[in-house]
Amino acid sequence: MESNERIINRVFSEIIQGYSTVKINNVECYIKHFDVMAESVIENIKNYKFTEGIKRGLLTEENKLDILIKNDLWKEEREKEVIEIKEEITILKSNLKVAYIPSQIKPIREKIDILQESLHKIYLEKSELLGMTAEKYAEKSSSNHYICTSLFKDKFLKNPLFTLEEFNELDTEDLNKIVSIFNESIEILNEINIKRVSCSNVFQNMFSLAESSYEFLGKPVAFFTFYQTSLLSYGNNYKYILANVPSVPDEFRNDPEKLEELFTSTQNINKMRQKTEGKNIEIFGATPEDLKSLGVDTSKQDKLDQMILENGEMDMAEMRKHGFI
Repeated sequence: MESNERIINRVFSEIIQGYSTVKINNVECYIKHFDVMAESVIENIKNYKFTEGIKRGLLTEENKLDILIKNDLWKEEREKEVIEIKEEITILKSNLKVAYIPSQIKPIREKIDILQESLHKIYLEKSELLGMTAEKYAEKSSSNHYICTSLFKDKFLKNPLFTLEEFNELDTEDLNKIVSIFNESIEILNEINIKRVSCSNVFQNMFSLAESSYEFLGKPVAFFTFYQTSLLSYGNNYKYILANVPSVPDEFRNDPEKLEELFTSTQNINKMRQKTEGKNIEIFGATPEDLKSLGVDTSKQDKLDQMILENGEMDMAEMRKHGFI
């Protein structure tokens, strides 16, 4: 298993290069990362294949779902459950926007993750029941086209590994093997790893030296790959967070989730101060870890605990006054 540092370096390198390196049948080849224009071609193919699927007699997901419900193979209550889960996620995300104590933010994020996983399981269960639909046919056909036109023999991405005709003539076993290798290689370029790269020291140090995105990548924004666009977008976001959150703890520095929690809590505390016209605000329920993340000197925790015991809850101004911040 690769270490986090090695993964960050690999993801950073592949995104900057614009391709990933893989081995198919022990031969090294290259996966081109698509940009917006290439993606639009794939979308057109998907639309074409959807129409083709309808002509071949495939039902749409909506029509197939109606049949499943009529035959009592799927319950309308499951569809209502999806709506309820989505509504709960929306409420939790709203709560996340106003939470200001890190220990309160974390369980909200965890609850959202649990609900999203439940939603994923429902979608997976429904997908298995739906079987092949016009949408799935279009998705599979366009995905195969995407994979075929992404594979090259050289790192300059000039010589395709397969022609479309050759790719379509592959037997099922070889096709599944290539799809599996492709997906496994691309999986490392997921959102969380791109976030880890974008807030890492190695990226932020280089990014800060560039005056523009063009200077950083050496090409117009319109030709950025999707991964490059995501990297720079998150990079700008974390650059702003690091510049506007004082005293970021070392253990938060390369952790996107902790950085976001810290930024959320700091921003919400500032909003509360503005709403109360500069009056003091109290941090009820804050743990020692919360106080540390908010800039409180926890090496004086015993003294702070004693003062709270004697005088009750302390607000940020009082903590600052007594040298805890």
